[in-house]
Amino acid sequence: MEQNQRQIGRKIFGCNRSQNIMIAKRDLFGAPMETISNAELDTLIKAMNDIASFDPHAGTINEMMNSGSIRVIKNEHLRRLISSWSSYLDEVREEENLSSIARDEYVIPYLMENAAMADWMSIGTYGGVVNFKNYHEGDKSLILSDRRFENLINYSISRRKWSVLRYTAMQEYLQEMIDLIQSELNGSNSPLN
Repeated sequence: MEQNQRQIGRKIFGCNRSQNIMIAKRDLFGAPMETISNAELDTLIKAMNDIASFDPHAGTINEMMNSGSIRVIKNEHLRRLISSWSSYLDEVREEENLSSIARDEYVIPYLMENAAMADWMSIGTYGGVVNFKNYHEGDKSLILSDRRFENLINYSISRRKWSVLRYTAMQEYLQEMIDLIQSELNGSNSPLN
């Protein structure tokens, strides 16, 4: 659970970072085109495409649930918390799925049609500089005057906010479970009492 807690913290940090980039870069709309660098636009587009994925360590919980050994835990509140694992995880997965759908069905098709993908694919996690044979820089004035692109940015920001809410709920749940387990371990010789 402590590993999951650390991973969730990283997911919250990443979602907040990409959300803050998108919020800051919304100022590109209405700015004189000559003042906007390609790097700024590429950073915005990359932030729109960055979505989180929580990959929990759940072997022990799954084993307890599948084998029925959860019954040996005498602390009823801890049993309820462990039993709630799949509900919390389902909520996180649902939000991650909605973020993926938004990116895959709306953002990427829009960018494929209206932006030079070589620009933003060369940033960060896409593997460094990509040398496309017919590389050309996109006309940033087209997408920075398009209401649809602005709406995609705002929707992407909204999805990150929802992701942070779901991850924060999972983080609080995990912290409650960790605290209760530590309390149980400190209060007796058996972690099951």
